[in-house]
Amino acid sequence: MDRNEIARRRAKRRKAARRRHLLVGFVAFLIIALAVFIALSLTVLFPIKNVSYGGSKVYTAEQLENGMKIKGENIFTVSAKKIVSSSRPDFPYIGNVKIKRQLPDSLTVEITDATEHSAYFFNNKYYIVDKDGYVLKEDIILPKNLVIIKVKKAKFSIGKQIEFSDKSVESSIKKIYKHLNENDIKINSIDATDKAYYTAEILDGRFTVEFGSKNDLDKKIKHLSAMIKRIDSNVSGTIDLTCWSESNPTGILEKSQNKVS
Repeated sequence: MDRNEIARRRAKRRKAARRRHLLVGFVAFLIIALAVFIALSLTVLFPIKNVSYGGSKVYTAEQLENGMKIKGENIFTVSAKKIVSSSRPDFPYIGNVKIKRQLPDSLTVEITDATEHSAYFFNNKYYIVDKDGYVLKEDIILPKNLVIIKVKKAKFSIGKQIEFSDKSVESSIKKIYKHLNENDIKINSIDATDKAYYTAEILDGRFTVEFGSKNDLDKKIKHLSAMIKRIDSNVSGTIDLTCWSESNPTGILEKSQNKVS
C-alpha cells in the first residue's frame, strides 16, 4: 500500500470521527435543551391565568375563586388530588374534583360535593362526616336523618379524616355499619365508647342490640337479621348477642326473656 492510499484512509477515518463527534454533540445538545424546556414547562412556563368552576351546590364560583388560589400554578403540575387536599380545610364539602386543561393557560374545575354520611358524638358535639370519614362540620344540635356514632377517643378537625386513637374501634364501627346495611337493617346509632362492648339502636329505636366484643360481628348481624324476621312487629326491646359464638349461636330478646336460636 503506497503512502497516498494510507493518507487517504487516515483522512477518511478522521472525517468519520469528526462526524461522530458532531452527532454526539448534537444529540447531547437536544437532550439538554429538552430537559431545560421540560424544567421550564413545569416551573416558569404555562402559569394558569384563567380558572372556571362548576358543579358545586354548596359553594359559589366566586367563593371558590377567592379561596382556592389556583391561578399562578403551573398547568401541568396542578392535579385534582392536589386541589382537593389543599382546599378541604377551607372547603370541607368538596368531595371529588375533575380538571380539564386548555393550553396554554386555562383550567376548568368540576366539583362534586361531599354528602353527609353520619354524625360522631364526642365531647358534647356532633361532627358530621362523609362516607370516607372526612369531617364536614361540627354542631351542638342533634342532626336529623343521620346515623349517630358515639366514640370515646378520637380527633376531629374540619376538612380532615377522623383520627382514631385505636384503629380497632374504627374497624369495628365500619363492620357494624357495613353488615347492618347489607342485611337491610336500618341503623339509628352505634355506641363505640367501650371497645369491649359495642351496641346499636336499630329500626327507629325499636331494638337496642348488644354485640359485646368485636368478634364475629358479621355472623352476629346475620343471626340478628334472622331473629328480627321471627319477632312480631309490635314487639320491641333489647337483643343480647354478647354470648353468641359459632358453638352457641344464640341471641336473647330481653323484653320477653325468650331465647331465640
